[in-house]
Amino acid sequence: MRDAATDRDSGEFIAAICDEVTTWPAVTDGDHRDGGREFHCDTQELGHIHRSGLVDVEYRLPVRDAVLAEGLAEPHSLAPRSGWTSFRVAGGDDLDHAVLLLRISYLDTLLTRSHTHTCRAALDELDVDAELDALPGLARAELERLYTELLA
Repeated sequence: MRDAATDRDSGEFIAAICDEVTTWPAVTDGDHRDGGREFHCDTQELGHIHRSGLVDVEYRLPVRDAVLAEGLAEPHSLAPRSGWTSFRVAGGDDLDHAVLLLRISYLDTLLTRSHTHTCRAALDELDVDAELDALPGLARAELERLYTELLA
């Protein structure tokens, strides 16, 4: 059974993640149907965080494969072959990692949806090269490939 301390901690984790992710250009948040908060860029859901501290993040399959290969997240328990992944925030040290996972989804969304006004405007606000340099190797390689195609 959950206790009040666990509920308080997960509420603090959700608030901390929301405080960061909602500062990103073109990102909106709202209530998630299963509790917690979800994040969108344009019309694409980036991911959501449940009250339990479970963060589910969606990627295109090549990016999901890179995230899983690097051990950054686990396959989603209900849809393991989809683009969805899961990561559990167990303490304050996990917050930066959860934000990183959402940032990878955000950058992937901006690059794949750069044909939309919303995503193009958000991309124009970012130093994409610096953003990509800050990512883990396999995810960075996949997004760099996409970015190169966009610039061509």
